[in-house]
Amino acid sequence: MQDHYETLQVHPKADQEMLRSAYESLCLRYDPKQFGGMAKDLINSVRQKRTNIDEAYVILSNPDLREAYDAQYFQKASIRTNAVTTSANLLDYTPLPPAKGAERPRGFNAQPHWNPASQMERPSPKLNPYLTSPVLIVAAIAFVVTLVSLVLTNGGRPQNVANSNLTPTQTAQDKTLEQFEGQIVAAKQVVDGLPEDENAWIQLGNALYDSMQVLQENMAGSAIYKERLPRWLEASEAYSKALQLNPQNHLVRADKGVSLCYYGTGINDQSYVTRGLEEVQRAGQAMPQDGRVLLNLGICLVNSQPPKTSEALEQWHKVLTLTPAEEGIKLTAQQLIAKYGQ
Repeated sequence: MQDHYETLQVHPKADQEMLRSAYESLCLRYDPKQFGGMAKDLINSVRQKRTNIDEAYVILSNPDLREAYDAQYFQKASIRTNAVTTSANLLDYTPLPPAKGAERPRGFNAQPHWNPASQMERPSPKLNPYLTSPVLIVAAIAFVVTLVSLVLTNGGRPQNVANSNLTPTQTAQDKTLEQFEGQIVAAKQVVDGLPEDENAWIQLGNALYDSMQVLQENMAGSAIYKERLPRWLEASEAYSKALQLNPQNHLVRADKGVSLCYYGTGINDQSYVTRGLEEVQRAGQAMPQDGRVLLNLGICLVNSQPPKTSEALEQWHKVLTLTPAEEGIKLTAQQLIAKYGQ
């Protein structure tokens, strides 16, 4: 468990103003732009530090997230203190007062045992890796974040859920959509704090993409899907930001392309599909044997006007012949072949 209070260098009882002040000060101190001429490992270290700082502030600045975090934080501190109480061999290394030239009395104990009742040990921090992610931070607190977002907005859910005629499947779908809403909120907060971090933009793009993919697979043509169609465009823009930082990430380019294809199909504007197809084809030239790229290429081809169905099927059949391809990608290719191969 990461010690967010130690990361922000504030007391666990710090108020919101203290948190904000500490956060802004640390952001200036660990701004990667200030280390542009330094070694790459130092820059990576600074970025990791900024990731931890942003993660800590996202949680502690939100009352609900902070309450959930504090419950675990103080529980862990209490467990550690109780463990210390049961130990008879821990020594107190607190510096002794100066003797001022006086001889210590006979029998003076120079290494007394620590009295745990006199001091509570703070839990030691453990740094978490970046969110790939995903994130990162994003998955671990997604459920709590979604509850907050639902209080502030409807989140696309119908009113009076308890009195509606939702089936168990519909309820499960709603919960899935809520989870993605939380991931999007958290990913946007990370991007705001790390605008020069490629992975932060990828994670935002992935959160937006996945939320729309679930809607498309389960609620295609629904009002909520049509309402959220701009998220395909938002996803492509997030991927574009990542590509500006690393133009050689061709998997991201393929995801950007297919996002544009889905958006163009949704709003019936072939100009977006054409742009998307060009992006995926460019990625395909660089990675002709990658299953995800081939899958996306086929999707853009079949959404072109007129649909290039035979070419799309050819790409998806290639996916099935690739040994390294992920099983999930192969399964999706099989489903697309069954849908469009009739």
